Amino acid sequence: MAIAMDPVAETTVIPDLEQLEARLGERLLADRKLSPPDLDRAHGVQQTMGGRLSQLLVDLGLVSEVDVAQALAQLAGVPLVRKADFPAEKPDTVRLNTSFLLANRLLPLGNADGDTPPDFVATDPGSARLRAALRLVFGQEPRIALGLGTESAEQLDEWFMRDAEGDAGVEGGYDAT
Repeated sequence: MAIAMDPVAETTVIPDLEQLEARLGERLLADRKLSPPDLDRAHGVQQTMGGRLSQLLVDLGLVSEVDVAQALAQLAGVPLVRKADFPAEKPDTVRLNTSFLLANRLLPLGNADGDTPPDFVATDPGSARLRAALRLVFGQEPRIALGLGTESAEQLDEWFMRDAEGDAGVEGGYDAT
């Protein structure tokens, strides 16, 4: 699947999640998805307990995961890709380590077996570490869209963990003998 991205967005630096978090509250207030007292409450919890504002807002039930992801995608200038847009079949990921994909909730939207990288979905598409790792693998930086953490994790689990349980000795699998 190709991500519909603005050509300008592909050549600009995409801010990472930490940079976007600073503007997330303002964006959600402007979109009327969050009230000022609820944002203050979330900031209070964050000062006491730590954590990312985006996750705290969802955990406190103040904003949905979708609303947070839409705001982050808008702030980052990248598309939000939902589960309905994920490939129906597990892409070939021979050039990518399964543990790397799982640890980074990095979902390939196409085969990663050639020289041209597929498009990806990640919960932090602006992560410099993630982009550098993919650049090492493919020799160029792929396009990375934002995805919901729960949807990406569920899809990765289906492709790599559930399949591995029934397929001992297969990529990511485990041989109990």
